[in-house]
Order: sequence, then C-alpha cells, then structure tokens
Amino acid sequence: MRMAKRLLFFLLLLIVAAAPWTGSVWLDQRAALEAWQAHDYPECAARAAAAAARCPFCGDMWTLAGQAYALSGDWTAASHAFQKAARQNALSAAGWLNWGKVEWQRGASDSAVQIWKQGAALYPDAADLWASLAYAYASRQDETNERAALNHLLALDETRGWAHYRLALWLMADGSAEALSHLRRAADLDETLTEPADALRLAFNQAMTLPPDEGARLIGQALGGVEAWPQAESAFRRALQQNPNNGEFWAWLAEAQQHTGQDPAAAFDRALQLAPDSPLVLGLYGLYASRQGHWAQALDALEQAVASAPDDVYWWLLLGEARARNGDVQSAQEAYRRAAALTPSQPQNWYALAQFCFEYNIALDGEGLDAALRAYLLDQTQPSYAVLVGRYYMALNRPDDALKYLTQARDLAPHDPRTQLFWGIWQAQYGNPAAARAALQQALSQGDDNIRAQARYWLETLP
Repeated sequence: MRMAKRLLFFLLLLIVAAAPWTGSVWLDQRAALEAWQAHDYPECAARAAAAAARCPFCGDMWTLAGQAYALSGDWTAASHAFQKAARQNALSAAGWLNWGKVEWQRGASDSAVQIWKQGAALYPDAADLWASLAYAYASRQDETNERAALNHLLALDETRGWAHYRLALWLMADGSAEALSHLRRAADLDETLTEPADALRLAFNQAMTLPPDEGARLIGQALGGVEAWPQAESAFRRALQQNPNNGEFWAWLAEAQQHTGQDPAAAFDRALQLAPDSPLVLGLYGLYASRQGHWAQALDALEQAVASAPDDVYWWLLLGEARARNGDVQSAQEAYRRAAALTPSQPQNWYALAQFCFEYNIALDGEGLDAALRAYLLDQTQPSYAVLVGRYYMALNRPDDALKYLTQARDLAPHDPRTQLFWGIWQAQYGNPAAARAALQQALSQGDDNIRAQARYWLETLP
C-alpha cells in the first residue's frame, strides 16, 4: 500500500511538471493550424516548428512546418523540417512528394530523386510520386528509369494523358505499334496533345509502309518535329543499325545530337564522307555551322544545298541569313524572296522576307511592307504578323495605320510581351505616357532579354 501511494505521488508530480510543457505544445499546434488556414505561412512554419521541437511525438508538426516553409519560399528550412519528419517516420506520401519538390526547387535534383524513390518504396500506390520520378528521369534523358516510372504510374492511374504521350514517344522510337493506343489515349485525355499525337500516329502508320530503315528515319523526323529529340535520336540509331552506310541517316543523328547536348562533329564527318553531294546532308551541316556562328562554312554548305535542291524552301531561308551574315545583303534579300515565291500561300515565308527587310532597312515602303501585309492577310490570327505591319507603319511615320495593326495584335494576344512592347513604344511616341508605362512594364516583366532591354530603354524616356 505504501509503495502504491509513492508511485501515485510521483505520477502526480510528473503530470504537474508536464502540464506547462504540454500546454505550450498544444497552443503552438493550435496557432500553427490557424495560421495555415489564414495562409500566414511564415507564422505557421514558426509555430509548427516550435511545437515539434518540444514534442518528440509530434512529427506531423515537422511535416506541416516543411510545407509552410516551402510556401514561404524558404527552401532550406523546408528541407530541414521534412528531414526531421522523416526521421520520426511521420511523412505521408504527400510529405515525401513535397520534400522532393523542395529539393528540386533548390537545384538538388539527385536528392529529389532519392527522396521520391524512398517515398515510392514506402507508398508504392502513390501515383504522384511515380509521376514526379517520371518527370525527373525525363529531364535527365534517363530512358530506362523513365519508362519504368511511366509504366508504374499508368498501372495506378491511366487517366494521365501526358504519361501516355511520353510512353508513346519511347515506344514509337522502338517501332512498336503499342505506341498507337497510347497516342490515342493521350489525345482523348488531353486536348493539348491532340495535334502532336495525331501527327505522330500519321507518321507511324506511314513509316510502317516503308522499308525498316526508312521507316525508322521517318519516325525520327516525326519525333524531332514535336521536339522529342532523345526519342528521335533513338529512332535514327535504329535506322543506322539497319543501314550504317546511309549518309542522310548520319546527318539526322547529328541533328538530334545537337538537341540532346552532344557533339555532332563525328556524325557529320561520317555523313559528309558517305553523301557529300546530298542536299539534306549539306543543308543540315549548314544549319549546324550557322548555330555555331561559323557563317562562312554555313554559306558554302547552303549554297551547295540550294544548287542541288533549288525548290527546298527551308534551305533558301537559311541561305538568306548566311548571305546576310557574310555581308551580302542584296543576295540575301534574293534568297528570302525566292523562299517566299516558292510557297506563295505560306505566310511564314513572307513574314521572314518582311523581317529581313525591316532589320536591314531595305524597301520599307516597298517590298518589305508588301511582304508584311501579305503575311498578315494570309493569316490574321498571328499577333506577330500584325505587330510587324504596325512596326512598318511606325517606321514610315503613319501612326494611325500603325495603331490599327498594333490594336489588332493586342486583341489577339493581350499578354504577349512583344505585342506589349511595341504597343508601349507607340504610346510613348505619340503622347500617352501612362498607357506606355503600363505596357512597357508588362513587357519588361515577361519578355526575353532583348524585349526587356528595349522596354527598359523606352521606360527611361518617359516623363
């Protein structure tokens, strides 16, 4: 009896001693949850971390702190909080997912992948973890692991159109007809994928009617057309396995290698050795040389390409730039003119001619303006065409005509930074500084380096 009374006494002492501690933990937890509901994420993070630090059984508060730190933009603190939650085995599938996202935002992609892998091992039915792994592997061009993650994801959730599409790209590179069902499913689930998926299906079906090596080449070209260059490279390599002495296949491989961060020099050497007179090989080599800024080499290759294939519009467009870069502006204009004349119903080639004339201040009130208007009349849905016509009229000091086309461009794309830039320049030139400032600030915040530089210049001229 005496021993029992002593134990009861000590238990009461412990309860009394712990009361302030448990009370403060409870208050911090309550404050953290209230701050979360109020979207006060810095306060939520601080209170949740305070509760977790004093309570060894409150790992969920470290998870909450990590999420709140992340939403506050404090990636380092968020990472530390998630790590502490993991040590207490308190991370849910969503916690592992968010921790990985934090690491990815911090630029620690290796860490992010390891975290998602750990989370997926603990929660193998968490589709979002597999989706994140698939995305990470795709960004690393890790074909094997991306495929595995996509297959696991689609086994869990077959309603993700993008996953069907990504898997279809790899299957198409293999020449597998299984790609077709995934492309159809992607198009059904995501309307933004309908156009590329339909184009790929058409190309695949056409490829199946060709000899295997030519079919693989056509599939590679189609994949490159939708910017799926790792898969295109795989298809071109498959073509070369069947016909290693085809110079054009080597040239296409070189093109794909440029887009996947590889050195294409060896592939181009092989292509030129096997097919030195091929306009495709010469054209692709000219394109490569122009990307490298080797304009003399580009000019030589492209002159040969158009001599062998005088009806190939693309080589004429590239030749126009190469001639201009080598100082022959007059013959460059002729190259652009030839490209537009070969395809008079294609607005983009008239637009290229108009851009060239405007950039080099050639025939602004003649061929240049005519080409710009022709591009616009052929396709009045493209804001860039309307903007260029507006710029011509500004240069020709015809402000009312310029305003007409810039207004149309703005109606088509009110948030486009290039449209906002030239709308703002017009307003600055013709006396509406308030409207100019609003448009130029939007261009400054959303545009590329060139647009930002121009917007900054015009903003400095405003009163």
